Amino acid sequence: MEPETNAHVVLKKRQALFNLKSNNTGEDIISENGNFIGLSGFMGQSQENSTGDFLRPSSVNPPASIPQSRYWFNQSHAVGANFLEGLKKDWEVKANFLYTYHELDLKGSSNTSITSLNPDGTVVNTLNYSRKSDLNDLAQKAKAALSLNRNAKANFFKNDLNFSIDKSNSRSTLELDGIPVYQRTHANGFSIQNSLSTLLPLSKQSKRLVSLQSYINYIHDPEWYQVDSLRALQFSDAAMQSALSLKQLKRSNSFNTTNTVSMAFSKKDLTIVPSLKFLYADELLNTDIELTQSANLVQPMQVPWLNRLRLNNFNTQASVGLNLKRERFRFSLNLPLSNNIIHVKDEEHVFQRDLNKWLFQPTLFTEVSVKKFTFSATAARVNRFSSLTNIYPGYVFSALNINAYQSPIEEATFTRAGSRIAYKNLLLNIDANAGYNYAYNSSNIMLSRQISDNGQQVSTAILQDNSGNTHALFLSFSKYMKKAATNIATGYSYTRSATMNLLNNNLFTAINHNQNASLRMENSSLSWLIASYNIAYGYSKRVDRGTDNLTYTLFQATRLSFYLSEKGSFNISGDWNQYTIAKQQFNNQFVDAFYRHTVGKRKIDLELKWMNILNTREYEQVIINTIQTNVTRFEIRPSQVLLSARMNLR
Repeated sequence: MEPETNAHVVLKKRQALFNLKSNNTGEDIISENGNFIGLSGFMGQSQENSTGDFLRPSSVNPPASIPQSRYWFNQSHAVGANFLEGLKKDWEVKANFLYTYHELDLKGSSNTSITSLNPDGTVVNTLNYSRKSDLNDLAQKAKAALSLNRNAKANFFKNDLNFSIDKSNSRSTLELDGIPVYQRTHANGFSIQNSLSTLLPLSKQSKRLVSLQSYINYIHDPEWYQVDSLRALQFSDAAMQSALSLKQLKRSNSFNTTNTVSMAFSKKDLTIVPSLKFLYADELLNTDIELTQSANLVQPMQVPWLNRLRLNNFNTQASVGLNLKRERFRFSLNLPLSNNIIHVKDEEHVFQRDLNKWLFQPTLFTEVSVKKFTFSATAARVNRFSSLTNIYPGYVFSALNINAYQSPIEEATFTRAGSRIAYKNLLLNIDANAGYNYAYNSSNIMLSRQISDNGQQVSTAILQDNSGNTHALFLSFSKYMKKAATNIATGYSYTRSATMNLLNNNLFTAINHNQNASLRMENSSLSWLIASYNIAYGYSKRVDRGTDNLTYTLFQATRLSFYLSEKGSFNISGDWNQYTIAKQQFNNQFVDAFYRHTVGKRKIDLELKWMNILNTREYEQVIINTIQTNVTRFEIRPSQVLLSARMNLR
């Protein structure tokens, strides 16, 4: 069922738009309606605040290679209203409201293999564990936004005030090697942010404009995570091992502001933009763990199982941007110099960290066009420091894993460079691209992970220089053959990444190779038929101290669209996925069909869908990452028939 209603009211100086939509067919209406409240044209800073995601239950990750509509078992509702009213002269005010309700059920299972090796490549041991999860996730959100705008010849003004309330609950039954673990989470947070942006002339006679931007954001985010039936879990603390249940509590508050002033100077094709920026953040994180030893006995844990952390961050930045734009040449260079002051303190742990550092983080982009060729290149250097969620010294329990970061402030550097060649010939209907990207990252902090035989992880941050790099190559070619009314497109990509890992006290570098080749053909030589066919082949290999882990993927998809008349069309599509690892093969097939017809003077669109005609009930896939190999099986929505009608009422 997928009812949807939209109403649009237009008066001389007022407009109103109302939206109501529900869905239980696996379609995502939450992110779709999130755009309904979006405030377009904002020049300053804004962000979508997220709450309730620090503590999560453990569950099997859903497959990323198929549309979520195939495995979402959902009940979703969204109600929204937008109002626009013109005020005196150039002023207008907008008000937006949105409420969403989203309940989701996901079921899946996985088998994981992790092999530990000696430096010479001999096997120390291999961990094999299985997980099966049944997750119910419920999220409710209410959002409101008020915007005041002025767009005059002499200046520009825009102020957006956003308020959001989030409430979420989840329940998960997870079987670890057949032993059930019951998990629950609850979060009830809110956030408020204000974004102001304006352009002001230096004087009444001056044509030069100054841009001012100010952003303020506050987030209150309490949540808890409780696990019952601890028989399948392993803890180093005797009291935790003997407890009936464990509850992780977390309370956090965050305030941050960003203020920027800039001005543009132009001379022919060159534009210079100097700017000053000031950022300040004040963040608090309190965490506690409570154990239930009997029906009436609740035991709070002490250090190191709690946090009372406060983080202050001052950042002052001055930058100059250079932009040169000509008919066949573009050049952009940004030169920011910033001073970062970070102070972190936790009195319970006698934990204090300080950092005061100057940074230079340039970015460059250039593009040259020569006849039908376009050559472009990019380069950038970015630095990152510890945030509140990866500097706390006390242990935190989430998703059955335990984490702590009793280490110095992380100083990570990311350097990337890339180039691209594009060829476009409109007469021959040819479009071709080739490119190469390189990325290098380094850090002074590394996560040391201890993985037990049931898959539980204890991660601690240690002072250890480490680095990684990625090489990526891509090629693409497409041509439209007019006489045959056929479009052909091919593509190839290769990625090689190297990452350092510290797993069960073994330090090693894992190298991953990924190759993908694809071919797509579409033919429309017949006026009543459009036919398309896609095929893609993938190859993944992880090299780990002399051993190789290989997986192959093959994807095929076809679609036939029959245009039976001016008012009716019929579409049938099918896709097939195959994963191969060692001597095992996993196959997944789907077939869908739908018919659409338009009737009446009001142009009522009737649509009949038959999804998953083969009634495929489970999707299987193989994933290789830097440390492990996963074989995942996920429950799929059964075969279903949907009927929908769309019409305009005037």
